Amino acid sequence: MKLPKKLENLEEISPWKILCIVCGAAIALAVLVDRVQKLKGDFEFVLLRGIEPPAPSPIKQELSTWLFLLLLALCVLLVCLALLHIQAELRRRSSVRSLDERKTRAYATLEGMMRAAHRIRTQSYPSAARHKVFKRIHLRYLLDRRFTARVTRSYAISAVNGPVHFWQESYRVRDEADATEYLVDIEFKVRDLSGRGDVVYLPTEIDGRSKAVSLYFLPQITPDEAGRIIEISYQWPGLARGLRRLGEESFQF
Repeated sequence: MKLPKKLENLEEISPWKILCIVCGAAIALAVLVDRVQKLKGDFEFVLLRGIEPPAPSPIKQELSTWLFLLLLALCVLLVCLALLHIQAELRRRSSVRSLDERKTRAYATLEGMMRAAHRIRTQSYPSAARHKVFKRIHLRYLLDRRFTARVTRSYAISAVNGPVHFWQESYRVRDEADATEYLVDIEFKVRDLSGRGDVVYLPTEIDGRSKAVSLYFLPQITPDEAGRIIEISYQWPGLARGLRRLGEESFQF
């Protein structure tokens, strides 16, 4: 429903101010009709027209003062509720529009950063993949009754024939799994358990059911050291939901 242009700025008015405006308008209306008794007579005319007996009656029907005040208060209350509802709807639409704009800009910025990180990494270390070796790999999947999987991966990595600056990792799930937007949604974490350095990551892909990251070793892993133990963990909702539909689930490495 499209609202009149005169109500576009209603969302900026305080609710208490709206109540004061409506109450003030009601009082002004009573003064405008000269006196409250005249307003009462108008109420009586409108209300009693619907309950008049079909034949002329000698009995004069009148509204009691308390009923008139109650009806007047109900009318004022209905107007207040209508205005407050319109204000709430305007604020909700404004918040949704602002949130969508922020998310669009943030996502576009993140995509640009991911493309730049991928190009810089490829240009700076084109042959880094040939310099690393995995001495031990341990994968653990913990499933709950909703088939959400808590995944923990541990890798013992060493460098051969040259330093290792980074490592590219990707994660893809089946269509049965829930789509997620960002790495924070799957509680993605990475850490160096060896105590010989640190590891940080940059996302390079954040599709709904596909994620990829570049892990950077700080400092780089060199051939003269014992290597690093890197642990990666995340929790993906519905990752093993294929077990319910197919009775089996494949985990690729």
